[in-house]
Amino acid sequence: TFERPTSSQQEPVCTQSLALAMDFKMSQSVTGKLQNCVGEWRTSNRPRERDHNGGLVKMVTVKMVTMSRYDVVHGEDGHTLPEASSPETDEHRLQVNMLPLRCHANQATVEFAQKFFVGIASEPGEDVDIDDTSAAAPSNAHGTTSTSATSSDSREDASLGQRLATEDEEGPPSHGMCFQSVDVRGFRLKIDYDTRNVDLAALKQGSLIELLNLFPLEGVELELQRAVFNGIVGVDAVARLVAESWLQDITSSQLHKFVAGTGPIRPLSEVSAGAANLVLLPIRQYKQDGRVLHGLRKGAVGFVKTVTLETVHTSQKVTRCVASVLDDLVSSEDTAPRRLEETQVYQQPANLRAGLKHAKHSLSRGVNSAAHAIIAVPVKEYRRSGPKGALTSVVRAVPVAVLQPVIGATEALSYTLLGVRNSMAPDIKRDEEDKFR
Repeated sequence: TFERPTSSQQEPVCTQSLALAMDFKMSQSVTGKLQNCVGEWRTSNRPRERDHNGGLVKMVTVKMVTMSRYDVVHGEDGHTLPEASSPETDEHRLQVNMLPLRCHANQATVEFAQKFFVGIASEPGEDVDIDDTSAAAPSNAHGTTSTSATSSDSREDASLGQRLATEDEEGPPSHGMCFQSVDVRGFRLKIDYDTRNVDLAALKQGSLIELLNLFPLEGVELELQRAVFNGIVGVDAVARLVAESWLQDITSSQLHKFVAGTGPIRPLSEVSAGAANLVLLPIRQYKQDGRVLHGLRKGAVGFVKTVTLETVHTSQKVTRCVASVLDDLVSSEDTAPRRLEETQVYQQPANLRAGLKHAKHSLSRGVNSAAHAIIAVPVKEYRRSGPKGALTSVVRAVPVAVLQPVIGATEALSYTLLGVRNSMAPDIKRDEEDKFR
């Protein structure tokens, strides 16, 4: 919208910009195959809300109000005309709302993103040390003041504003967009992080990235608090302040979630939470309506379901890992090993019946591979080079003939357990499929 100034000079004009995104997805191909990095966190228990008009709430909403000042100049015909002042004098009010996000990250993607953004922030021709996290912070954007929201969702962040104010006094004034206020509403975030190797030298120097590389993370649920700041200059300064505010809150109150989300500890954490509900749910139910037995029954059912689900889920991962390792052992140079993990993600059985069908196919393939190695190959060698070649091929085929049925049986058990798990928890199946969709 535009309003023409009529009387006094330097009349403010308000322009409102609104950006809406129904769906948002970010993918990466650093690891070879296209995978989803960031997208909507969808669960059956928490469907997307609807607005007052009955439509689905947008996934990302960005609202910015710009206060521009126009000088009134007099034309040759005597009429007054608005003339825009410098864009650097415009002031903005930014508000961002986001629905819960799902993040699938791995070590290669994080390292690529770190090098990419540090390279952008550095000056042309400047040598940048990637391991130095301070290099990621641009030095040409500063803020004047910083305050946090007084609501229960926000955190006090005055130290950030004081630091930026000190930098502004020491350095030259920066040029960029001036934000009167920035309001990033809180949202929930679920993270999976896959690791490959650990740099022990960087870990000894205190690198936070290498600390994350010690163990893979699975299903870490974070609550990113609301971040509110005033008087910020520069888009990069806004991004840096919001990231520092979230990092400060996570390290102070949610660091235990990363420990509970590591691979070896996550099943124990889930079972412990279910055991705690055996006591907490009856107490909570007693405070509500006095029905202690009802709360005890709910806690017992939830505990049994949690123990069963985690047992099946862990057993399925172990059997899949065993099948993959054995398949790598029997794979020759001409035959590439099958990636069972990706195959099961793309061809997940929806229930136990579908899992048994996959299990039958895997077991049959293992037996047929063993028969081919111990019978068909020696026959071909006999026809080609006589009894000596046949005997040599039989000796070579013995390990394959022994391991292939074991691989088939292990893979069949993995598919059966996967079908049981997907019957109990369809959300896990949908979550894994969304990673490659």
